[in-house]
Amino acid sequence: MVDCVLREGMMHGTTQTCGRRVSAQNTYWTWVGFITASAVYPGLMAEYIDLYIDLEKHLGTSGVNWCCVIQVWIVTVVKLAGTDVFVNWSTAMSVVAVLPSVIFMTYGCKEADPHAWVCALLKKMLI
Repeated sequence: MVDCVLREGMMHGTTQTCGRRVSAQNTYWTWVGFITASAVYPGLMAEYIDLYIDLEKHLGTSGVNWCCVIQVWIVTVVKLAGTDVFVNWSTAMSVVAVLPSVIFMTYGCKEADPHAWVCALLKKMLI
């Protein structure tokens, strides 16, 4: 199945391994999940941005809505630009999403005190 998935795609691999009925269900529910995520994520991101930047001040009373529209347009343009552009965009966005965690962990390692962790763990175990 792995070889089929890599060559022909997940839905085709599911058809070959589980049959057409399971593959149809898998395809439908995957599609529903992607549609739901596409509808929810721009709003979540706009609300998150609104916590730090007063969108109403910069974009008017419907600032959060405009932020959602701008996000949807950016993603639409990137997807219409083609697969290569979309793959590069997705890779860049993955790096942007993970980078803050890596930075915080790197700085946190300097302050880490394994001795304190062990003492706290032992204290909890003994209580």
